[in-house]
Amino acid sequence: MATQSQKTRIITPTEVSTKMRLDYTHGLRDQTSKMLDAILALTAKIEKPGFDLHAILVEAGEFISRHLGIASVAIGLWNPALRLYKYEVVIGLKPEAVKGFMGLSYTRDELINPKTYPQHDISRMTKLFLGEEHPYAENEEFSYDKPILLGMNRYAVDESLEADYLCTFFRGPGDEILGWMDISGTRAKKLPDSNSIRWIELVGQILGLAIRIRAHSGAEISHPAH
Repeated sequence: MATQSQKTRIITPTEVSTKMRLDYTHGLRDQTSKMLDAILALTAKIEKPGFDLHAILVEAGEFISRHLGIASVAIGLWNPALRLYKYEVVIGLKPEAVKGFMGLSYTRDELINPKTYPQHDISRMTKLFLGEEHPYAENEEFSYDKPILLGMNRYAVDESLEADYLCTFFRGPGDEILGWMDISGTRAKKLPDSNSIRWIELVGQILGLAIRIRAHSGAEISHPAH
């Protein structure tokens, strides 16, 4: 039986801080904790002067693919030199498809044209494109991992078809589009759920901030040598 002195022992600030620090560093971490750690690591890199924007884009795409079970992620940005939108990073697709993505470019009107890309608003940041509505321009079929599966029927509301994708935009002042992420397919063959979409939008917000910081510094994206 605990003595009265044990019951009333005063806890010191050092004990409190030590327990909290150990729990934070070594405590049981669920999937959400691991994702938060990855997000914190990403934002920490953006805080560093002269950060590599291309590396940030790659890390963001890999985060979405790895932690959310997304089959492919393509990230595009406004290119001020060309005055066009172009893809900068593609993750999860075959090299020939990646090469095709890198050759695409869009004006703002082309990027958001609902006639070329039939779409459904999911939130302020995210639009849904469904395979039955052929949400791709002529000669863009290469952008799908298995184009032979285009045109398949859907038998469940959460089933993911080959041509389904989400597009999450990140914006600057005046609602200008700074860039976007195309999120296509999940390894579970289901459409991303609402929690996944919110995580993707959080990443989009971070990328928008990173782009604005880099633009303010006058730096350009550094591309790896090919």
